Order: sequence, then C-alpha cells, then structure tokens
Amino acid sequence: MKAPKIILTLAIALLFNLSSFAQAQKIGHVNSSDIVMAMPQRDSIKVQLEQLLEFFKKELADKEAEYTSTLNRYKTSIATMSPMVKEATETKLVALQEEMNNIQQSAQTQMQEQEQKMLEPLQKKVKDAIDKVAKAGKFAYVFDISTGVALYHDGGIDITDLVKKELGIAPATVTPAKTGTTKQ
Repeated sequence: MKAPKIILTLAIALLFNLSSFAQAQKIGHVNSSDIVMAMPQRDSIKVQLEQLLEFFKKELADKEAEYTSTLNRYKTSIATMSPMVKEATETKLVALQEEMNNIQQSAQTQMQEQEQKMLEPLQKKVKDAIDKVAKAGKFAYVFDISTGVALYHDGGIDITDLVKKELGIAPATVTPAKTGTTKQ
C-alpha cells in the first residue's frame, strides 16, 4: 500500500514540475508578411518589378504586332501566293505564336525569380530582427502567422510591432481586425 502512495506522490510532483516548466515558456507570434510589406525597400522592389513587367509587355506587344501584320498580309494575298510562299508564311505564323507563348512563360518565370531574389535580403533582415527581439524578450517559441505555421493561436504575444521597431518601421496606425482563430 505504501508503494502506490509513493508513486502517486511522485507522479503529482512530476506533473506540477512539468506544468510550471510549460508555464515558464514564453510564446509569441509575428506576421512577417506584414513586416516585409511595411519595409521602405519594398516600394523600390515593386518599382523594379513593374519596370521588368513593362519590358516584357513591350516585347510581347512587338511580337503580337509582327504576328498581326504577317497574318493580315497572309489573309489579303493568300489567293495569289505560291504554295511555297504560303507554306513559309504559315510556318512563320506558327513560329511567332510559339515565340509569344515563350515570352509569356519566360516573363512569368523571370518575374517570380527576380521577386524572390529581391525579397531575400528583406526576409533575412526580418528573420534577424525576429531573432533579436525573441532573444531580448526571452521567447522560447515565435510562430509566423502569415505562413500558416501555427494551426492555432489564441493569445500569445504578438511581437510584429516590436520587430518593426527593431527595423525602424513605424507600427501600423490602424490595427487590423482579428480574423479569429481556428482549432484543428
């Protein structure tokens, strides 16, 4: 009878120690997307990406104009074209269509790659600032709610404004509406 009492006492003591340990852990969350969007360098990146987009739009518009011109010439002179010229023009039209498709695909890929390349230094700055704030605040865990990593959060300490302050960004004057929490 004495052994079960000792085991029960040890189990209760262990539970109290575990619960006090768990309560001592400081947990916070941050919205890194909000921080990146608030960074002044983001505007410069946006302008550069818009310039790149305009370059691709012009390139595509030039190719489309060439295609339209070739197609119109083809339509107006098809009756008088020799079979060899007709075949060459049709081949050119197909090639122009393929070039337009390639421009669109290349533009999309290059835009994504360029945006990622340009955002990497900003994301590193944010990560470093989060690390610094988390260490200074003695947080055991910080979840990034913009990536959906935290499946549930109700409470915790939002350190987004502290990270913005660390980066020299003024906190938002309007607090975004709470979107609610999800339990899964």
